[in-house]
Amino acid sequence: MSQAVLLKEPKTFFKKPTVFLKKTSSLDIFANPFLQELAKQIIARDTFGIYRNYSYKSLLRLLVLDPKTRDRSRRDIFSQKRIVTFYKTIAARVEQETGKSAKVFINFNCKGFGYVLIFCNHLLVVSQVIRNAQNFGFNSLENLASEGEKIINSALKIAQRYFDFSRESQVCNCRISLANL
Repeated sequence: MSQAVLLKEPKTFFKKPTVFLKKTSSLDIFANPFLQELAKQIIARDTFGIYRNYSYKSLLRLLVLDPKTRDRSRRDIFSQKRIVTFYKTIAARVEQETGKSAKVFINFNCKGFGYVLIFCNHLLVVSQVIRNAQNFGFNSLENLASEGEKIINSALKIAQRYFDFSRESQVCNCRISLANL
């Protein structure tokens, strides 16, 4: 006599977080360079190919969390990935605008507190303290885009004091260096 065995779904380390997105979001993802870069950064950090078939809007939903879910979440790999991806995107945008290399340093302790430092060619342009890393997320795409752009603009103001990074000077420098070869 054979018995039926009830198989449970295997527990995986990478469990998709509950996400929340307003249906009335009028923000055009392709018109905002920060959101475009954020989607590219999520795809670039997808080592297992989980998000390979996701649209850009679905990828950005990973950073938009329901406030109720945010309160119940625990510090896990997804909260760390959200923070790392958000600040790496800011560094990538600063690097694109200035033409100088930008590096991100993130440190957390076991309680979910830490700091983020972004350097642009040996110049500290962003220094932020992270509290409750497990609650890191945004209420809407508009909030996500505005917060990212606000940090980028403040970093560019600091970098502008020390670097000359006008677009024309970069183009001229590239032509001169290519002509010398």
